[in-house]
Amino acid sequence: VINPVSRFLAEHYRLDLTDIPGTCEHNANAALKIGRRDLIQLWQLIGHMSHTKLQPSPNADQGAPWAFCPFGRPLVNKMLNHYAKIRDVQTMAMICCMFWDND
Repeated sequence: VINPVSRFLAEHYRLDLTDIPGTCEHNANAALKIGRRDLIQLWQLIGHMSHTKLQPSPNADQGAPWAFCPFGRPLVNKMLNHYAKIRDVQTMAMICCMFWDND
């Protein structure tokens, strides 16, 4: 059973929305230190998902925002549902923060 809050991760996680790839790499390394392979994979996936080529274009003719694409919102929802099932509220909160849109 996974503890719903890791003090180590709380102290070592970074949340910098101006550098999402760097944040994901940093957080994956923190997860590595406590042996959470699932979180290493999660942070790597979020890093890939936040790649600039997948960001929505301000020009509507260039396609829908990423969250509305087949891999977008449903994938984030699956992540949240998975961590809700194992009661990992810390990871759920971090996922929400990483995909927060302040616009």
